[in-house]
Parts: sequence; C-alpha cells; structure tokens
Amino acid sequence: MHCSNETHFYCNDGGEPKFIAKIQVCDGSEDCTSSLDECLDRCISSAFSNVNLMISNEHFVSFTWIISLFAVIGNLFVSSRSIRNIFFSKQQLLKHELIIKYLIFNLSLSDLLVGLYTLAICIKNATITKDYCKTDRQWRSGFTCSALGTLLLIGSENSVITLTIITGFRMKTVLRPFAKETSMKMIACLLTLSWVVSIVLGLIPFFNQDFFIDSIWYDRHPLYSTINKKDVVNLSRSLLTKQRFEDDPAIEEKLGTWSLLESLISDLNSTYKVERRFGYYSTHGVCLPTLFPNPNTDTAWLYSLFILIVNFLAFIFIFIGYVKIYRKTREKNAAVSDKLRAELARKMQTKITRIILTDFLCWMPVCIMGFLQVSGINIPYDAYVPVGLIIIPINSALNPFLYSDVPDYVWKKLSPIRSWIYKNIMGRCVRDNFDEKKSSRNRRNVQSGSCRQTYSSTTQLQRVEEIQTSTQRETTF
Repeated sequence: MHCSNETHFYCNDGGEPKFIAKIQVCDGSEDCTSSLDECLDRCISSAFSNVNLMISNEHFVSFTWIISLFAVIGNLFVSSRSIRNIFFSKQQLLKHELIIKYLIFNLSLSDLLVGLYTLAICIKNATITKDYCKTDRQWRSGFTCSALGTLLLIGSENSVITLTIITGFRMKTVLRPFAKETSMKMIACLLTLSWVVSIVLGLIPFFNQDFFIDSIWYDRHPLYSTINKKDVVNLSRSLLTKQRFEDDPAIEEKLGTWSLLESLISDLNSTYKVERRFGYYSTHGVCLPTLFPNPNTDTAWLYSLFILIVNFLAFIFIFIGYVKIYRKTREKNAAVSDKLRAELARKMQTKITRIILTDFLCWMPVCIMGFLQVSGINIPYDAYVPVGLIIIPINSALNPFLYSDVPDYVWKKLSPIRSWIYKNIMGRCVRDNFDEKKSSRNRRNVQSGSCRQTYSSTTQLQRVEEIQTSTQRETTF
C-alpha cells in the first residue's frame, strides 16, 4: 500500500496481480491480466503501428487498398482473358502466340496470389477496431498469418521465375528468329517446375520447426517470457541434470533444439507450456517472410539469403535480356522506312524500358536491404511494412499492364467513345470567337478546312490501328 508510481505499475483491471514492478513494463511478458503493461504507447516502437491498429497511417492504408484492388482485379481480368484466348479463341493462334498467352496466364496467377495476400492484410487491418496490441502475438504466431506469408512467397517467387522464362523466350524469338521453335512441352515443363520450386520454397519453413523458429513465448511464466534461439544452448545446459546426461547418451546432439528446451522447462513444472512460437513469417504483423535476415538472431538467415540471391540473379538476367532485345529492335528500325511502323517500334522500346525500370524499382531495393542486413548494417524493423504492402505488390499490380494486351484491348473497347469524342468535340466545326462581321465565305473555308483536318486525323488513326493489327502476329510483345 501507498507504493509510488515511480517503482510500481498498477494494472487496475480487476485481475491478479494488482500491480507489478516498474521494470516489468514493456519487457515482452504480459504480467497484467489485461496485458495493459505491454500495450502502452511507449511499448510500441513502430512508426506504422500503435496500440489500437496494426497499420495506423491512413494515407498508407489507402494507398495499399488501391494497389491491392489493382493487383487482384487486373490479374483476374488478365487470367480470364488468357483462358478465353487459349481455349475459346475464334481464330487459330500461332505457336509463339499460344506460348506467350500461356506464360502471361501463369504470370497473372502468380501476381494474383500476391494481390490476395495484400488484400487480406488490408481486410485484417480494417477489422481491427481497437486494442490490436493485445492480439498481436496471437495473430503473428497463428496459422492464418503464416498461410498469408506462404502465399506471398509462392506468388512472388513464381512471378520472378515466370518473368525470367518470358525474357528467355522473347530473347530467343527476337535474337534467333530462324532457330528451332520452342515446343509447348518444354514450356509446360518449365512452368510446372516453376510452381513446384515456388511451392517448396514457401512450405519448407513449416517442415523444420527447430530451424525456422526464432523465438518462443511463455505467458506469465515466473522465470521466462520470450526465449530467443541464440539463448537455447546455454539455457538448456543450465537446466540439464547429471541424471539426464546419464540416461540419454545422445543429449549433446539435441542441445540447441527447441524440443529439448521445452522438455527441460516442462520438467520444472508440467503446467509450463509454450503459448506462442514465432518463425519465418512472424517478423511483423504484415506476415512478410524474413527477407532482411540478421545472422546473429535469425537462424534461417542462409535460407533468406538464398532467396535474395536468386531474385537478384533473375533481375540481372532480365535486365541483360531486354537490353539485348532493345538493341536488336534499334537495328531493325534503322532499315524501316514506314514512319508508322517506326513509331510502333519506338513504343515497343518504351515498353521494354518500363519493364526494366519497374522490375528494378520493385526488386532491387529488397535485395539491397537484405544484403546490407546480412553484412551487418541494421535495417529498421518498420521496413517490412512498405516492402510487404507497397514495393512487392506494386510490381504485381503493374505486370498485367506491362506484359499483356490489356491496355490495347481496353483502348479498342473504348473505340465508340473515342469516335464520339472525335465527332462531337474535336471535330466540331464551331468558331464562336469569329467576328460576326466576317464574311460567310471565310467562315465556310475555315469550317471546311477544320473538317478536312479532323477527317485526316481520323484516317491516320485508323491507319495506325490497321498496322497494329497486322503486326500483332509478328511480334511477341
């Protein structure tokens, strides 16, 4: 009684204990019944979260919603359109056209998984009304969060592998047009292998708990709260008895495993049970895989480093491939006399530049931050939020517009609207600014000239569309 607030923290929640020592506040152990001692503003170090919300910045949340909807709707549209073009096409497709459509369909499915992950995180954040801090541990260590992280890793890795396959196929088509055609069987094998590798990479963290679990958490344990992987060996040695060594000759080989430590703690008291386990997908509330591994604290840092290296090498291959395609198209453009065809070739080069630029901006920051973390330069904990909800998903949202014919298809469907605009706005022969004193002959001349100019522009537009249609089968883009 009459203890000072300088030395004690009062729970004031009607449970037991009534108060705790000040040093126990924000120590990772929920000592108060209501977990109030761990859900204070000073306990939250994240710039994106607070005690009530997983992501508290409204502008950031709004932008994430936009990216999620673009990724899901765009890739659903591309997938459905690809299925229709492959199986219900009104005209016979050439082999290279069919291959490209299969590749685009595979890419859209991969990016759709990333979009679904981001949308699920947005929905989770929207359903949180208050006191997120009290459910943070349950969420991050739960099956749903791990499943979403797995979904993201499978989708993003399959997207990277598919982009690499697309680049290789386009290089072969452009650089070696007279070489032996790529068979559908080979493409099917590559796509199957891509999915198998991606799924295995996503599921491996579930199969080896001792390797991928970074920490465990005991709720209201008198001796331990959060135990990190680096402390397992020393803590196990301190709990081992001479009799345990004599009864189990292979005990030395088990040192450093979670199963042995949990067994030793249970021997102290059978009621001591692990409440939560935090693994590869539990670094942050957004359930992102551990892409920025710290060799000192993350036991699976080599696994993360392997994934980063694969993505980095894939980008280098894509970059070199499109640079070669770009140079080849420039050489062809030098011999083109038709200005309209040259304009189409220029647009193709612009598209290549956009592909390289977007891949660079989306994947290189992730790889660079991961490499810096491994080399000893600390990457802030908050980096997981923009990487998981902005940088990676934005690539999946842009891919439908970069690799498919969705923009051209939408532009074509808007043809009636464009025609109406040309006729009623751009082609309107009205000159309200003319002085009423000018002769009617001058007005007719101006009107006729404007109409002829509008007709010429419309004819030129039709010419561009005809050439685009005629060259659609000749290009793989």
